[in-house]
Amino acid sequence: MHRRPTVPLIPMQPEDFHLRAENIYALNLAGIYKPREQLLFLADIPHLNDADTSFPSQRFVLVDHNKIKDRYLHNNVDGRVVAIVDHREDEGLYKDTADPRIVLPCGSCCSHIATSVLPSRDNPLGISVPRELATLLLCGVLIDTDGLRSGGKALQVDRDAAVILIPLSTYSEMITTTFSSEGGMRPDGNAVRDDKSIKDLTSTLSRKKLDLSHLGTRDLLKRDCKVYEYCVAWLPGSPIVRVGLSSVPMPLCEWAREGTVEEEIFSWMRARGIHIHGAITSFKEKPNKKGSNKGKEKEREKETGKSRREQIWMVVNPGVLESAEQAAYSSRGRQIDVVKLSSRFFESLEKDGALRLGEHELRLNKNGGLPVGVEVRVYHQRDSNPTRKYTAPLVKKILTEQVAVSLSNES
Repeated sequence: MHRRPTVPLIPMQPEDFHLRAENIYALNLAGIYKPREQLLFLADIPHLNDADTSFPSQRFVLVDHNKIKDRYLHNNVDGRVVAIVDHREDEGLYKDTADPRIVLPCGSCCSHIATSVLPSRDNPLGISVPRELATLLLCGVLIDTDGLRSGGKALQVDRDAAVILIPLSTYSEMITTTFSSEGGMRPDGNAVRDDKSIKDLTSTLSRKKLDLSHLGTRDLLKRDCKVYEYCVAWLPGSPIVRVGLSSVPMPLCEWAREGTVEEEIFSWMRARGIHIHGAITSFKEKPNKKGSNKGKEKEREKETGKSRREQIWMVVNPGVLESAEQAAYSSRGRQIDVVKLSSRFFESLEKDGALRLGEHELRLNKNGGLPVGVEVRVYHQRDSNPTRKYTAPLVKKILTEQVAVSLSNES
């Protein structure tokens, strides 16, 4: 890329790093045994939240996102985005400064790094990397694509990335699949996926990722939370609305205690200055033992359990968010017409033809525990295929379109 000294910044608090056990394991494989000491976190940058302090860098590379946060450009007139590697919805920014600018679909952002940045037969001038870093990227691909699972998130670029990374990684001597360095045939992604060493590594990473028994509601909400900011022009005053969207890989019944979950979500929103927060659960329904399913797909569901998703959303009047962070992010926040915001937001979500949201049986304590100006709703997502990558752009569409939202179930 730019072949300049670069320091990776982890945009989270170091005390939250324990929330992703699979990442800690992958870092250990890469020789990083003390991530809090060996990696750079936001908390390591002094006075970052001070109003007059500018970020101590002017050149930024965005990885796994393509819009920079305001905190990095505050009082930083020379700050600019010089490269982007991402797989999310393209915000269309920095086209005149970012080179390379890679914003394309894939299962894991690590795959774009492997196929476009690292050296390979197709990219001989790529940047050489230590074997441990290639191992770390390989773990990222396997975590994000569930081991390149057929029918899952993995695309061809992810399978190509695994083929590139394995010979460069510490796993090169463990893989039984043959890799040729003399121009011969390379294994395809399916051969890599089915290799015993890769399956064992995937199993270990998946087990650590899914073991959330030690985490409470607050930890689950912040473990995998993306925060977005949108100017909502159809509200009076065109306020800035801050949206949080968490992914939780377990059903609500295992972590959302009836009558109290909304209080814990509200507490989390106050701490982060969030106006709208959604949590999307994903899990496997317990296998059907009665043998009533028919067809190959139904037989597979009977053995492994059917994929399910739920959604729980809260909209909060900014007047009850007593947070310094909220004030810093949205000086116009208290102008929000929360009644109009809630009405249009929930109506649009419920009409979306892809999510197919339906009533959930979880009881909510709507008459107590929360101040006036807070609305919460819980849904079953009848179609389990749309992930956060679908819901996040939908939320942006609802909040930023001036005219009536064109929903996916309308002609």
